[in-house]
Amino acid sequence: MNKKRSGAIIALLGTAGSGKSTFADHLGTALHATVYKEKTDGNPFQSSAHTSTGKIFENQVWFLLQSVHRWTEAIHIVKNGNIAIMDTYVPFNDFHSKLAFDHHSYALYEQLSQRLSTHMTQPNLVVYLFDTVDYLMDRLRRRNTAYDKNVNPEYLHKLQTLHDAWISSNLLPILRIRSRELENSDVEATHIADIRQRIQQ
Repeated sequence: MNKKRSGAIIALLGTAGSGKSTFADHLGTALHATVYKEKTDGNPFQSSAHTSTGKIFENQVWFLLQSVHRWTEAIHIVKNGNIAIMDTYVPFNDFHSKLAFDHHSYALYEQLSQRLSTHMTQPNLVVYLFDTVDYLMDRLRRRNTAYDKNVNPEYLHKLQTLHDAWISSNLLPILRIRSRELENSDVEATHIADIRQRIQQ
């Protein structure tokens, strides 16, 4: 009798320019996994997540609800023995909000976030993609998308500081990968093999 394949959720953490989307695609192909990416289509509040203009609170709540919806879908496929790769996780949404909101707005957002994520399954593995701010900014310049043009070094530095603090205080299984290593296909393949082994343990 064949042993049923165990499902798993892999959450990718990283700032703009860290290579999350590309690595999610490569990882999904290698692991025959379903990849869930953050979408901006249909967001009526979108201006830029990195600027102080537009309806910031509504924008972040929209992303939060989308994150919860995708996570609910992922939990369903994992129960059937499949692997889900997420480029978002509800606590990760909080990092952007913490930088964008004043104290009172963030307190309200945090309450909503905690209430929505109370019964959510935690990821089996968090893969943290990080690098120097100079490297990340160079990748953003080369990518040259309209969404990323408002990203500045100060914002990336603050965001990575929040990421590092969360990583340091969290007990979830975490794998740290320097983003520039993924430009080498052989090194990327080694990291993917490591991830495969970790979720099979």
